[in-house]
Amino acid sequence: MLPQRALVYLDSNILVHIIEGHPQLWSSVQVLVDLIKRHEIRVATSELTLAETLVKPIAVANSALQAQYEAILNSSPELSVLPITRPILISAAKLRGACNSLKLPDAIHVATATSFGASHFLTEDIRIKLPPNISRVGLAQLLTP
Repeated sequence: MLPQRALVYLDSNILVHIIEGHPQLWSSVQVLVDLIKRHEIRVATSELTLAETLVKPIAVANSALQAQYEAILNSSPELSVLPITRPILISAAKLRGACNSLKLPDAIHVATATSFGASHFLTEDIRIKLPPNISRVGLAQLLTP
């Protein structure tokens, strides 16, 4: 479980689970949405999430799904969507330099989380390397006290 008032960064795959759902993770997604709606945690993601989440809806010409992603990432009062700034890009390059296996989009997410001051990085991607000051959390962990 996440501590009260935690600063939580949402990886793109988490937004996919929130919008498109996944039967095995539905309970965890509901816990997350409830925490956000009750303002028990603060959440943010990067503008990069918009580009990543729109690929599938555009590829399959699903304008309704595209509109859902755009709505949550453009006007959700509970979700801070942070810009990709020059300092974030420099930080991402440093992260990649230190860990060559980190892909550029993942490095941008981690750098954005760091700039947000996130204490937790919520993702289903176990391959992402995180700095020691950010804890990785998976959706299933939200169900454990």
